[in-house]
Amino acid sequence: MVSIASRACLFGLVSLLAGCAVSPTHPSLRDADLPELIPLRKFVADTERSGGHQVSPDGSRVLWYGVSGTEAATFVRRLDGGDPAVFRIGRNFPFWAADSRHLIFEDDQRGDENTQIGLLDLARPAAAPRMLTPWPGSRSQVLHAGAQSGRILFTSNRRDPALFDVYGADPQSGQVEPVLENPGDVIQWVMDVDGSVGARVRQQDDYRILQVMNKATRTWKSVYKWSPFDIVRPLRIDRVGGRAWMISNIGRDKAALVELSVAQMRERVLYAHPSVDVMQVVFDAGSGVPVAVRADPDYPQSILLDAALHGELAQAVPKDIVAWRLRNADAGARHLALELYAKKGVIQALYDRASHTLTTLSDNRDDPALAALSDMLPIRYSAADGLPINGYLTLPKTAKRPLPMLVWVHGGPWSRNTWQPGNFDSVGQLFANRGYAVLEVNYRGSLGYGRRHLEAAVGELGGRVQQDIADGVDWAVRSGLADPARVAIGGRSFGGYSALMGLAQQPGRYACAVDIVGVTDLLKAVETFPPYWKASMPMWYRYAGDPARPEDRERLRAISPLHMTAAIAAPLLVVQGASDVRVIKAHSDELVEALRREGKPVDYLVFPDEGHAIRRWQNRLVMYRKIEDFLAGCLGGRSSGFDFYQLGTWLP
Repeated sequence: MVSIASRACLFGLVSLLAGCAVSPTHPSLRDADLPELIPLRKFVADTERSGGHQVSPDGSRVLWYGVSGTEAATFVRRLDGGDPAVFRIGRNFPFWAADSRHLIFEDDQRGDENTQIGLLDLARPAAAPRMLTPWPGSRSQVLHAGAQSGRILFTSNRRDPALFDVYGADPQSGQVEPVLENPGDVIQWVMDVDGSVGARVRQQDDYRILQVMNKATRTWKSVYKWSPFDIVRPLRIDRVGGRAWMISNIGRDKAALVELSVAQMRERVLYAHPSVDVMQVVFDAGSGVPVAVRADPDYPQSILLDAALHGELAQAVPKDIVAWRLRNADAGARHLALELYAKKGVIQALYDRASHTLTTLSDNRDDPALAALSDMLPIRYSAADGLPINGYLTLPKTAKRPLPMLVWVHGGPWSRNTWQPGNFDSVGQLFANRGYAVLEVNYRGSLGYGRRHLEAAVGELGGRVQQDIADGVDWAVRSGLADPARVAIGGRSFGGYSALMGLAQQPGRYACAVDIVGVTDLLKAVETFPPYWKASMPMWYRYAGDPARPEDRERLRAISPLHMTAAIAAPLLVVQGASDVRVIKAHSDELVEALRREGKPVDYLVFPDEGHAIRRWQNRLVMYRKIEDFLAGCLGGRSSGFDFYQLGTWLP
């Protein structure tokens, strides 16, 4: 964060934050009857980690995230009543261990992705968290939350920065011991339903191999092979039953949940969505078998594999709910923790299969501030080459057109935007409240829309991908929604790269841009990605280019904004985390220095205690204050100013 070592340092922070609210100047907003200007803190701090309810594996407790005083906190209470226990562990997102007594969390204080694993004991709520991996300079991640009486399994690259070995931890004593050593090419360890490692995925040359461990001899047998460019994600294996569950698009355009017969190497489709990929699977906390899948066509969907239960649950949700998602299930799927989305607001609920009752755990639909928010609308248009492009549009609450518009580009590039209800944790809602139409585009290469949509981005990260975004702007202009003279582009990571490319490739289209930890030099980025990105490098080489090939080096350089600064003329805001290991600070420094040498308008905001994500709410408050003032000057929307009472929570 922007630190305050003493009250004498207060002036510097105030200079970053201070400013009166700015009224809109764009013609479509100047005299419009706009809703209440919601304070920025409502979007950034007051909603931090709200919701996220999870039922314990034994079905006796529920945990959720919220704010206690001015701090992010985790709450746990018994379902049969009583006051919740409060655990203040910052912005870490804990989840249940299998014993229903411990909570596990992954902690990355510096933002350098050297994630450590912590453990909370519900039987000792006043005790400090136990850190299982106090190993500086290494990255550890939970593999399995443990069997009912067994150890927690996790992976760590402590031994070799490029490889992840398996370790086990006793939740009672905290003792950690090695379990399996990576032979050098294992990119994934796969859990058995019995709570042990049952399989692994090896990456060799141009293919990946699923190998199953023999329980008796502890030897490995290869059972399945696929290309690294197929979507195949082994999720769980049942060695006794001779089956494995995977998300796979082998032989189809859309990825489906399949059950693989280990002996016959034959897939059986358990669920396939007609228009999009299956993105996630929820497993029974006891038996380890799949319970539900998640897909995201226009609105999010959870589909229970028990069709009768799915129908029963669909009847139980309130009538104003437009979409719902299963968060987790306890052992036997007796209780289902659900997130229910109205157009405005969210219900966290628990469904009891025995009593067929839906119990509300939290509900913010009656918050009067929600009335100032907008609907997020699914949209679709055709790219210049005819490829269908999906996305979302959030419009300010005014009938006047055309509007100033912000194109907010997702990162990845192998990620996607999803629909969100009118709530206070959305970038789209924040900037729609400031007066902008907010367009979010799932350009080619975005996950979730099938193989054809994904592979249309091969070799096109700096080409047709960027044109897809521009085609979205043209669609909004043709529709009368957007003012072509007042369009900004922004985003984080690959979204920041797209913002820079928009200014460089199409001068005059974008009035300004916001780059948050964006890639400035693709060649250097691909060469300096963290060593543990080994599994994803074939995708980068195929879609962007392989630096080992001279022709690819030249192409990577040609589509890097750092080498296109002469074409950049519009105002630019760059935000960088000093500890970022994906887009290192030196790369952003180079871009900013080059633009300043050329006399270009660029502002640079660096957070010394952040990495690839700006996580601390104080830092995000500073960042979004800067962005909203920047956009107000560029597009003519409004800005909130700063509520000085908030400084009291930061003073020593």
